[in-house]
This record gives sequence, C-alpha cells and structure tokens, in this order.
Amino acid sequence: MKFEERPAGLLRVSYAVADDLKKELQAPVLARLEEKRGKVVLIFDVADAVRSVPMDVPNFWLGVTARQELQLVGMGIVTRSIAVRVAARGFSLANTARGVPTTVETFTDLDAAASWAMALLAR
Repeated sequence: MKFEERPAGLLRVSYAVADDLKKELQAPVLARLEEKRGKVVLIFDVADAVRSVPMDVPNFWLGVTARQELQLVGMGIVTRSIAVRVAARGFSLANTARGVPTTVETFTDLDAAASWAMALLAR
C-alpha cells in the first residue's frame, strides 16, 4: 500500500494486492487524516489483483468516517472488481444509515474519481 497527497485535500491510496487492505497497514493514511485541516477526500485506487474485501476493512473505515473532526467528506473507490464495488456500496449504505456525511462512490476510471473528488472539495 502506498499513498500520496494531491492538492487541496485529496489523498490517493493505492492498493496493489489484497494484503494492502489490512487495517494495520492503514496507520499512515489515518495519521495523515488526523494531521489535515479542512475537508479531505480519499481515493482508493484498487488494483485488479484485489478481488474481495475482508469484513474488518469496512468496519475499520466505518470507525474512521464516524470521526467527524476528520472532515472526511468523500471516499472514491476505483476498481473493476464487482465484489469490491458491492462492498463499497454496502459501506456507503452503512454510512448513510448512521447519518455520516461522507459521500462514497465507485469508479472504474481514476481520472473520473479525481474530478469527482475535486468537485466535492469545492462545495
């Protein structure tokens, strides 16, 4: 797993293999979120090698999205995997049901996700 910060509150996290999703590997991303001031959007760029999402992964991120002080306004998941898209949809519904204002969308194109993120940050 690696991540890079883009301008204006956009963080891109790349997952090359399924093991990159492990919650214990998310510490650098979470630490950066905790340091940020202002709105943030995460884009998860999920490689084709990642074909499923273990249950502890959305549970971990549900804990993160519940932390309103982080100002995490959006999470975009870029993937071609149907299983990952379904997991992202469930994650989105769970946030909505809890009244969490983090918008979650899936994309098959990184540029489309980045455009969506920048529009979300501009609101």
